[in-house]
Amino acid sequence: MPIAGKALEQVTQADLQELIDDEQQEGKLWDFKRQLPGTSDDAKREFARDVCSFANTAGGHIVFGMREERGVAAEILPLPDVNIDDLRGRFEQILYSKTQPRIVGVAGIAAHAVPVVDAATGTSGHVVMVRIPNSILKPHMVFWDGGYSFYARNSNGKYALDVQQLRDAFLESAGVEQRIRNFRLERIGRVASGETPSPLEGEVALVTHVVPLNPAVDIEAVNPRRVIGRREEQCLAPLCADDWHEAYPNFDGFVTSIHYDGKSGSYMQLFHNGSVEFATSRIFQHEHKLAYAWEAEDAIISAVERASTALKSLGVEPPVLVMVSLTGVRDYCLYSSHHYLRGSYGAGRVPDELHMTKPLDRDILLFPGILVEQFDPDNTRRTVKPVLDRLWQAVRHQGSPSYDQDGDWKRH
Repeated sequence: MPIAGKALEQVTQADLQELIDDEQQEGKLWDFKRQLPGTSDDAKREFARDVCSFANTAGGHIVFGMREERGVAAEILPLPDVNIDDLRGRFEQILYSKTQPRIVGVAGIAAHAVPVVDAATGTSGHVVMVRIPNSILKPHMVFWDGGYSFYARNSNGKYALDVQQLRDAFLESAGVEQRIRNFRLERIGRVASGETPSPLEGEVALVTHVVPLNPAVDIEAVNPRRVIGRREEQCLAPLCADDWHEAYPNFDGFVTSIHYDGKSGSYMQLFHNGSVEFATSRIFQHEHKLAYAWEAEDAIISAVERASTALKSLGVEPPVLVMVSLTGVRDYCLYSSHHYLRGSYGAGRVPDELHMTKPLDRDILLFPGILVEQFDPDNTRRTVKPVLDRLWQAVRHQGSPSYDQDGDWKRH
């Protein structure tokens, strides 16, 4: 697999040597440097220019510890005493202090130290690779006391944008935002009208979309289980389930679903471009118009965790945008009792009004998107807190009772 298609932590010295053997040229997607950025203000500004030039164009890689000759990768130069955690913090500090808007997905995420050994001298060390995304927030500017500038890249390396190029960059950024917005609205419209890959029970649904900001192209979604491996198959299961009744390819990619009484209670749709859609009606009780509060919160958390695991295994890197929606929920209340009113157990039972909130006042709720900069399962609950708070605020509560005053998870 080409090095650009690998997760950074999987890159080896053999991959770096392949850049040399293939005579990889610097330019639009690659930049080779002998040493790490210096500590002077000029050196920091130069690093920020390099990173911004990639983020403003098509993304790419900076390789520290690689000698170039006439713009072509020529020799691995092991860097001594590399502490990648310290280096990530240093990169982030430079970008925070020298660029606007902040470049998502670079500092602290896509920087990796590759262990290498010089075959001729036996000297060991590291080559540091930084992977910069094609940013959705472009154009990014580099600023300093008294000035600022914008950079992009072509086959000759980085260059300063002129007025027309800068105008085009702003228009491109607006186009990406519009694409994601249109995707969400189209999908929610289909769910609300019943045009789902697997029919849901009733007209009410919780829908979570996880959309890569740099969409993958032609993911082999015919059967992702072959890619992900058996240990992590659960990440492809629909919400409110650990398995599925059906798994099959469709025009958009790949679907898993579970069925109850002839209809799907939940499904997962993996799209060819790496986007993931989880939809479930299992958190609702239709007779009394209830949404089980804790199941709803857990389903949103599970959707982010499962999508993150699946995308990471498929080689789709962050950042991703998480978008949660509710459809058909006018007059539904959040119900916080642990005594569920479904199936034979709930037959004839009346909901406890002490555990019911005020009803939702609209049919469709589109929660603001959450930017996820790294796939970190241990931090998912804190990541989705703004959405869970907004859900409870929609029924006149201050925020989710699952968190304490410091924003830490307290519900067991």
